[in-house]
Amino acid sequence: MELRKRVALVALLVLLVTGAGCIGQGASDSVADTTTPAEEYDNATAVQQAAAEAMAGVDTYTFSMEMTMEADNITMASQSNGSADIEQQRLRQNQSVVMTSAQGQNITLNSSSYLIGDTMYISTEGQSWETRNLSEMAGPMDADTMWNQSSQVRQQRQLLNASDVSFGDEKTTTIDGQEVYVIVLDIDGEALMNATMQEMDSQMQQQMSRSGIQYDNISATQYVATDSMRIVKTEMTVDMTMDGRTMHQEMVMTFDNFNENVTIEPPVETNESSV
Repeated sequence: MELRKRVALVALLVLLVTGAGCIGQGASDSVADTTTPAEEYDNATAVQQAAAEAMAGVDTYTFSMEMTMEADNITMASQSNGSADIEQQRLRQNQSVVMTSAQGQNITLNSSSYLIGDTMYISTEGQSWETRNLSEMAGPMDADTMWNQSSQVRQQRQLLNASDVSFGDEKTTTIDGQEVYVIVLDIDGEALMNATMQEMDSQMQQQMSRSGIQYDNISATQYVATDSMRIVKTEMTVDMTMDGRTMHQEMVMTFDNFNENVTIEPPVETNESSV
């Protein structure tokens, strides 16, 4: 059961970083001109920059995510969906995970997770809710750092600065009838890691250095709506090495219902749940 809870915790943090960190950017006074017609963007970097600015005006959204991870002869495949409120620092997701060993044995995990400020709520297989505080996790992971809106904008800029940006094989395509730009980011793992480390305090930097964390073979494709310039889909692959062990991850996230009303309330009172 501890393995199931650990998987749910890791998945929620992955979601926070990829979803809230790189997509939901929080409120900003600088928002892209959403009336610019598609033909005026003939440069992929300009599209990516406009998308980063447009996403800075997103406070709430719904999402779905499919992710696979392979490491040490174990494959994990997950599907999740939920909603996020960046301004109120609230995130909710339902997730189904299947872990398969090299011998073909399967373990299935169904979980529901919430992140309210710096408190995680996790229920696996419909059992009672367990709470965890970000400050109790390995390393300093305070809520303000994870949720800080201006920091998230910097993350998007770091991603751009550490990337070679180009259009895909086709400049535009359609997703569910919506025209989108296809932006391919070939990301320099070392450059992105250095930029990310600059945003961390010294304790976290030391911990990551000791773990020997390294990112390689990072690629990402962003699908940007031509009318709103918001990112509606992201595909990403990455190889992460930590403590000498390498994990390959592939992820697809879709985003919808930007800035619509979402209600995300704690599933239980904190002082009534197990810790």
